[in-house]
This record gives sequence, structure tokens and C-alpha cells, in this order.
Amino acid sequence: MPEPRKYKVMIAFFSYGGNGGMKSEHPDVRDWLVRTLFAAKKDPRISETICVEMADTPITMCRNKAVLDARECSADILVMIDSDMCPDCEPGAPKWWDTAFNFLDSMYDKMPVVIGAPYCGPPPMENIYVFRWQNCATNNPDECDMQLKAFTRYEAALQSGTRQVSALPTGLIMYDMRVFELINPTPRYRQLRDLGLTSSEAARACPKWFDYEWTDEFGSDKGSTEDVLNTRDLSLAGVQKYGQNPVYCTWDCWAGHWKPKLVRKPQILTADSVSRSLADVVLRGNESGTRIEQVHFADDEPVEELS
Repeated sequence: MPEPRKYKVMIAFFSYGGNGGMKSEHPDVRDWLVRTLFAAKKDPRISETICVEMADTPITMCRNKAVLDARECSADILVMIDSDMCPDCEPGAPKWWDTAFNFLDSMYDKMPVVIGAPYCGPPPMENIYVFRWQNCATNNPDECDMQLKAFTRYEAALQSGTRQVSALPTGLIMYDMRVFELINPTPRYRQLRDLGLTSSEAARACPKWFDYEWTDEFGSDKGSTEDVLNTRDLSLAGVQKYGQNPVYCTWDCWAGHWKPKLVRKPQILTADSVSRSLADVVLRGNESGTRIEQVHFADDEPVEELS
């Protein structure tokens, strides 16, 4: 029986707080790390696991440095996890590490891939941080009729399996390190230097793995965040080189997001549940204008309070 392929893994933690002035992360992150290191230790395919911590801002700089550090130590796989994540938050669901790593291993001889966990944004909207391409009209003569749109909460709740997506968040994500060659800044930088630009001018004009896009020349409003830009560009570049999209989402492995509550997988709102809720309101006989709030006490269940 042939020996299994061996992978060297680097896990990057972005545990910053206080605008980079102190280290801070939710305990769920380290709980996940302990479980993951035990799993990696027992896996014959993993030769070594390295953990690095980056408590600094801006996050774009830290993510770019993580890629360079992974290259420097000859890592085959780079995993990124943010300080506000709760991996494997859904009881009974498959574990993200097992799902992502097994998928990357199965795809290794075909093409490098990126595999991210789905999660939601903060309240009150709790929008989905996973994206797909969308147009506005059929047979539209406008060749620019294409927009990157987030999955709706309803759509996301119905997804399953490990599927290709157009862009992902990077709060919990795994990269085959070869994928970064698709948008390697170095060739462009050298080209700009050959054209006579100074080192700093070429660096500013050079595309980065992780960067922000702005809607105006002043950088006063974000068009895309660094995670969406990175995975979107890897997706498009991968299609050009490999003929298929290398960016995947593990829809069965939701991660929680502490913002400031734990934002979990969307729940589908159906007609019968709405009907029951409205009927309950009528039967309780609350007067018009009454609001029901939940008051939490330490170590107690939430108590409904009328106001």
C-alpha cells in the first residue's frame, strides 16, 4: 500500500483587540485548536502543524504576511481563523477540519482549492457572508450585467455539501498554498519596476492577495473587503487556468460568529410558524404598542418582560 501524501500545515490566528494594541480572542477558537491538533496528530497525512499568531492591524497586512510566512516555512496548507469564530457551532454537524482537509486531499492532484466555512454577519441583519454571481436580465446586451451577491438567508439555510461558490469570508478557511500562485503579486511588481517605477510606487500599484477595494478615489467607502476580493479573484483566475472554480464552501459545517452574540445558521421562516406566532400574540391579549423583550440574568434562562 503506497504511503499517504504528507502535508505541512500552518494555522494563522488573528487574535488582535484594541486596534492591535493587545491580544484577544474568544475561547471557542482555542477549544477548536485543541481538538484540531489532536486530529492532526493522529492523521498519517499530516507531517507537521505550525501555529502562528498575528495581533496587529490592518488585517490586510496580517493576511498577506500569513501567506508569506507559510511560504517561508514551506507549508503545503494554510488555515486562517479569526478571533471571533466558533467553528462547528451546529450540534451533530460534520467537523469543518475533517471535511475541508479531506476535500483538499481528494482534489490535490486535480487543482489547488480553497475551502471556507459559511457564517453570518452581525445583528440586526445577520446577512450571509458567502457569494454567487447574479445578473438582472436574460440576454441582456449590457456585458457588465453581473454582480456579486450574497446568498440570502433562505438560500443558505437550504444548502448542503461542499460546493463551488464565487466568494467567501476568511474567518475560517483553508488554502492549498499553490492557489496563491494564481494571483502572485511578484511578476506584476517586477514588470512595474522594469517600467521605471520606484520600489514604493510599484508596491502601491501592484495587486495584493488581500486588499480592500474602494468606491471612490479617497478610500472613504469600501467596495469589497479583503476576504471577498481574495476569494473572488482566486475563483476567476482558477477558472482561467484550470477550467473550473477552485473556491468551495462547506455548507454542512457552519461556524458561529460572535458579533456580539453567536450568529448561527439561518432558520427558515415558514407560513405555519408565522401563523402560529401571530395567533399567539392575539391569544395573549397584549395591548397595542406593547413590546416583549428578553431580560437575561446570570446563569438563568431568559425572562420575557412586557414594556
